[in-house]
Amino acid sequence: MNSGVVFRMGIDLLLAATACSKLIALHQDVPMLKSVDRVLNMPMKGIVLLGMAIEVMVAAYVVFAPIRRAAYAVLALAVAFSGYRALTAMAGGRCSCLGTWTEWSPWMRSHETAILNAMLLWMAGSAVLVLVRPMGAGNPSHRPPATAGVG
Repeated sequence: MNSGVVFRMGIDLLLAATACSKLIALHQDVPMLKSVDRVLNMPMKGIVLLGMAIEVMVAAYVVFAPIRRAAYAVLALAVAFSGYRALTAMAGGRCSCLGTWTEWSPWMRSHETAILNAMLLWMAGSAVLVLVRPMGAGNPSHRPPATAGVG
């Protein structure tokens, strides 16, 4: 299995898991979803829905886009989510990036920051590794340019 397939599968699995956790969260009645986001000044339910939609769109893009463009999209998503988390923390709020898992699991609540940081670091790191890998015939994720037939 080449590195491009592993990158795509890993990113899509991660984004699918976090999008599903947000989808489940939207159907629960918890106080966090009734609050207003301190950064974007939107209802938290809307923020969770927006995050889920972005994750689904990036996951679909990763499946169909050329590997380098997919890596740029994943890196941009990791940077955007990291920026949102930083702004939320500076505003005194809490990121709902894991949906409502933290509402019903004390372990998840106490480890939320470490889990999210590890996920974002893995997303950014794997995207950077794809981007710095030389493009050439030895790279299994390299797609040679189309050439016109001789004739």
